[in-house]
Formats: sequence, C-alpha cells, structure tokens
Amino acid sequence: MEMLVAISIVLVFMTIAINERDDFSRSVSLDNVAHEVALTVRQAQSYGISSRGSDIGDNVYDFSYGVYFNLDSLSGAFRLVRYSTGSEGGNPNQMEVVNEYQLPSHIELAEFCTFDNDLDTATCNDEGSGIVVFTRPNPDARFFTSNGNSQIDTNNIAVVLENEEGRQRTVVVNLTGYIYVE
Repeated sequence: MEMLVAISIVLVFMTIAINERDDFSRSVSLDNVAHEVALTVRQAQSYGISSRGSDIGDNVYDFSYGVYFNLDSLSGAFRLVRYSTGSEGGNPNQMEVVNEYQLPSHIELAEFCTFDNDLDTATCNDEGSGIVVFTRPNPDARFFTSNGNSQIDTNNIAVVLENEEGRQRTVVVNLTGYIYVE
C-alpha cells in the first residue's frame, strides 16, 4: 500500500514538472525570437552606418539597411534588406533581401505599432507593417510604411510577437536608434 502511495505521488509530481517544462520552453522560445528580431534591427543599424556592401570607389552614402516587417504576407518571417540605389530607403522595389528569418510555427508577427512616448498609447493593428531603415552616417532610425511610399512620423515603433498561447513580447525601436525588448 505504501508503495502505491509513493508511486502515485511521484507520478503527480512528474506530470506537473512535464507540463511546466513545456510552458517554460514556449516562453523561452518567444523570448529568443524577440531578441533575434532586436538583434536583426541592431545588425541593420550597424550595416547602415558602416560602409558594408560597397566596393572601393563606391559612394558609401548610397547604401541603406533596414528590416522589413509585413504582417500580411510575411507573418512567418521578417527580412534584413539593403537599399543600394542611393534611395533614402523604404521603397520595396529598390530593396535587396540580405537575409530572411523564418519564425517558428508557433510564433507570429502579431502587430506593428507606432507611438510617441508611451507604449500604452500605441496605435497598433494586425494588418499593418513597416520598414525600419538606417542610412550612413546617422544611427537614427527612420520608419516607412511597407510599400515605402511614405515615412511614418513617429518617435517609436513596436513589433509585437505572439505565441499560440497568446503570450506576447514586444521589440521597440526608438527614433534615436535605441532598440529593446519588452
């Protein structure tokens, strides 16, 4: 009898531990993806203010780098892109994809938001999208609509990632180039 009680107690604890491990794994996966998005934006910033992508004799001011988020067509991906035509960036017709990052199947780009000072007053929608662009020599970010036709007049953008359980992580990019995960 004591053996059955001991075995049942161990089984209860093992069941709880296994369930908590799955929740923990999904939470860590969402955190990792949010940090990967932030690092990709930081990489675009670093490339944008350096002379990466130019050959000797090229005008290094002709190169911009950015990250392209499109919730409509790329809900499972985001792109590190380069503009090499001397454009001010933002125009998808003039961008070259440097790298495309696939999101895990249980995580999606949920919203693209703009806000000035307080994330609580953000204007978000799940159909929006945009491009964060960095151009030499300025480390400041510029934000464009996904079609690149207009610059978004805002101090911050937020990219909201969501897993299948509804948990969210937000990557915020400030106009001054400050990038963080919330």
